[in-house]
Amino acid sequence: MGLIPCLVIWRLWRRRCAARLEGKLESISDVWLSIKHWVQILSNSLTEVRHWNYSDDRVLRNMEVQILLKKHEKIQVLRWLKPAPSRLKLNLDGSGLGNPSPAGGGGVLRDSSGNFIFGFSKFFGSCSNNEAELQVVVEGISICKYLGHDGIDIECDSDIVVY
Repeated sequence: MGLIPCLVIWRLWRRRCAARLEGKLESISDVWLSIKHWVQILSNSLTEVRHWNYSDDRVLRNMEVQILLKKHEKIQVLRWLKPAPSRLKLNLDGSGLGNPSPAGGGGVLRDSSGNFIFGFSKFFGSCSNNEAELQVVVEGISICKYLGHDGIDIECDSDIVVY
C-alpha cells in the first residue's frame, strides 16, 4: 500500500511548512490524528482490494484503522406490481439514522391502475429501524381505515414486519 508513506510524508511536510512559514505549531498527537483520519478516509473509499498482504493489515491495525471491504452486490431491478382489480396497494417504508435514533416513515396508496390516492409521512421520534417500519405500517393502515378504504395489499421492505 504505497499511499500510507506518501500520506505520512505529506502530513509531516504540511506541519513543517505551517510552522516555518505561518508560525503555526501543531502537536505530534494532532498530526498523528490527522494521519489516521486521512488513512481512514482513503480506506473507506477502497472499492476493490486485489492484493491484501500481511504488512498492509499490520500497519493499519497498528494505526487502529478499521478497513471495511465493500462487497460487490448484484443489482436487482424492481418495479411496482399492480394489485388485483378492485384492490388497492399501500407501499410503505420506515427508517432511522441508527438504532435507536430519530426515525420516520411514509407511504403511498394507489389503485390497480397505479393512480395516486394518498401519501403520507410521519416523524416517530427516537426508535429503532424495525420500530419505525412497524409504526409506518400501523399508521398507513389507520389512515386507510379512517378514509374508508379496504381491500388493501401492503408492500414493505421489512421482512420482520411483513411476511
